[in-house]
Amino acid sequence: MGGRRRGIFEKRGCKGLALLEELWSRPEQHGAVVTHGNLLSLLIREYEPSFGYEEWTKLSNPDVYVLERQRPDAGLSTIRRIWTD
Repeated sequence: MGGRRRGIFEKRGCKGLALLEELWSRPEQHGAVVTHGNLLSLLIREYEPSFGYEEWTKLSNPDVYVLERQRPDAGLSTIRRIWTD
């Protein structure tokens, strides 16, 4: 992804991260976020730094990932793909 486009997506990604933080603070036990592949890849990378270009090329349309916060007090999270091709 080009530098200029990546910058735009990173700005949007910051809003996405703020949305996730808001969801973490709510009393509900589950939530859903729907987005496109480029923003999804940036959000995944925040929680899984090894997610890169190779993984991005393997995203399908649609694709579904589950992000779970295991210990809210420590901020530890896991992310896993649940979509089957």
